[in-house]
Amino acid sequence: MPTLAEAAEHLGVHYQTAYKWVRDGSLPGERVRGRYQIDPAILDAFARRRDEPQPVPERAHGLRWVQLADRLEGHLLHGEETAARKQVLDLRDRGVSATEIITHLFVPALQAIGAGWSAGRVTIPEEHRASGIVGRLLGELSASPRGRPRGTAVVAALSGEHHSLPTSMAAAALREDRWRVEHLGSDVPPDDVVRFAKESGADLVVLSVTAPQRTGDAQRTRRRLERAGVPTVVGGPTRTLAELAAEARALSPAARRTSTVQA
Repeated sequence: MPTLAEAAEHLGVHYQTAYKWVRDGSLPGERVRGRYQIDPAILDAFARRRDEPQPVPERAHGLRWVQLADRLEGHLLHGEETAARKQVLDLRDRGVSATEIITHLFVPALQAIGAGWSAGRVTIPEEHRASGIVGRLLGELSASPRGRPRGTAVVAALSGEHHSLPTSMAAAALREDRWRVEHLGSDVPPDDVVRFAKESGADLVVLSVTAPQRTGDAQRTRRRLERAGVPTVVGGPTRTLAELAAEARALSPAARRTSTVQA
């Protein structure tokens, strides 16, 4: 049977994240001679559940997210930045979190615009203008909340990844969850990410992946960082910001100290 370390590799998460899932019962495992082992069938079922698309809550906070995303899509397509900003900041002022706004508003609106570009209904300038507006709005949602920081997180996309919005979204979600964030943006050479993480004393690195062919580079860089003692999370198109925040939290210095004591 796969060990817990092998299960973590299979799931594409850090060992401590898989360990937390075993401890809280999310991923059933057996302890054999001091090491956790996971039944292959249970591991495969767990992996399938994580890959299943999650339904968008239609009325979280009493909001109709589908209609709101459609409205934002219209503002973005027509370059109505003032109207888009008002819509987003009204939600923020109502207490809606940045993570919810990104997940249920920005992402669906941008996906619809991307689909329109693929179908020839949206021009490249219109798509770039929409992305620019969202990038500026993300900056207004990125204020750090009060409270003791969880640690320092470095967020980057490696060489060949030219999309910067996913890293900006991850940075905003982590700041909201009380991380100090060093946001390096996109197209950063792996050697530079590793060097910066070590020199800055990072507690966590988040690598954004949007192109499937770059997954191997991200996983190799993750192993280099973890050999250097820096826990690393690899994001991807199928992963949500809520999952990112939960995994990052499980790898925070405080959580790792707790896991070490319990183990």
